[in-house]
Amino acid sequence: MSNTPWSWIPGIYRNFSANAFAGGYLIDTMPPEYQVNAEISLRPMVPNESRHLFQLVAQNRDHLRPWLNWVDDILTVKQAKQNILNWLPHSHLTNQWAVGIYLKGNLVGMADIGNYDQKKDQAEIGYWLVADEQGKGSMHRVVAWLLRHCFETIGLQGVKMQCAAQNERSLRIPLHFGFSHTATDSAYQLRPGESQELLTFSLQKEEWNSRVSLQANHFENLTPRSFFGVE
Repeated sequence: MSNTPWSWIPGIYRNFSANAFAGGYLIDTMPPEYQVNAEISLRPMVPNESRHLFQLVAQNRDHLRPWLNWVDDILTVKQAKQNILNWLPHSHLTNQWAVGIYLKGNLVGMADIGNYDQKKDQAEIGYWLVADEQGKGSMHRVVAWLLRHCFETIGLQGVKMQCAAQNERSLRIPLHFGFSHTATDSAYQLRPGESQELLTFSLQKEEWNSRVSLQANHFENLTPRSFFGVE
């Protein structure tokens, strides 16, 4: 695997990105989607969704701000548009594959693969979801898709996730998929004057193959109770 931004991006996105930036500017062509299941899909956002992203972040600011430092960077529609441009899969702008999570066509969150560690052949998965959709199993389905993509399509040897120790819902995801706790940063600075305990979790390809793939392959038969132990 090569240490390039394109490593995360399916070929169809590389073609979209090259076309979208033709002539040095971005057009609002809708990129292709990847279906997680019949209701959930993933794709990069485009600039004409800036107002929607701004409204979504504004409505969920109190829910997201304790865990995500970039929330304060989206205080206007213009800032939302700039963030979308930065997240698009283009080699000169980003080294991650960031996608919107769409439930029945409506944006409900984001996920990304990035921070590639060439020595370990490992990348990091990040994610967030609006408050109203938490506890329904949507993010577990998205992360299962991303893990398949990391291990089975890209061929990574490892994946890591980072969660605040106090973020109980987020912590359930790496634990559900058999990740191991590998590091603790007791003084992580989320933003100036705000520190929290940050936990790092890792999953190796052989662990995915032996402990996770069977469950992931039967995801559509599982319920939120199966994931969390509670509704």
